[in-house]
Amino acid sequence: HQKEFTENAAHEMQTPLAVMKAKLDLLIQSPNLKEEEMNQLQAIDTSVSKLASLNKALLLLAKIENNQFKDYTEINLQKVIEKIILNYEEVIESKNLSVEKKIEPNGKIMMNPILCDVLISNLIQNATRHNISGGSIKIELTTNTLTISNSGNPLNIKPEELFDRFKKNNASKESLGLGLSIVKSITDLYAIKITYSFSENRHTFALHFPTQN
Repeated sequence: HQKEFTENAAHEMQTPLAVMKAKLDLLIQSPNLKEEEMNQLQAIDTSVSKLASLNKALLLLAKIENNQFKDYTEINLQKVIEKIILNYEEVIESKNLSVEKKIEPNGKIMMNPILCDVLISNLIQNATRHNISGGSIKIELTTNTLTISNSGNPLNIKPEELFDRFKKNNASKESLGLGLSIVKSITDLYAIKITYSFSENRHTFALHFPTQN
């Protein structure tokens, strides 16, 4: 009942949030605004955008936990990884990050394509967001394991808390504190073992895929 309530509540909030966002966009374009009024509206707009992202993430979590992604297909992980890296190209360039890839072309998995995109995207986003300027990202894909590591500072939370909802390693305004909990929900759904380690100023997440029949 709680999962159903969460999904319904998140779904119902989508429309008023979209209306608020549209009205704010119109107000911000008004030619008669004073600077202080513009700053206030932009602050509200930022908060509404974050609330919309939070609502979207909570709705996704509820759908995962309600097992609503039942379509399975064989996915070429190399293609997914290449596509997602391209999506984060601007962020990677802005932080002057280097990306090193070692990918076996035959890495495949049976899962829902939407959740596969979300899973890998969240891990790569995490590797870019919590990296250091001029740092690096290393991605290695073998037949049964995907490893994504990034340079960075030590955690300021316990490693076992990384996958808890709303637990954030830093106070980044960009982070909702839900990305890794979504990752954990997806890996649990598909019996994918996920591990985390920190060594020599590198954070490493590894996905250990179950043997495909």
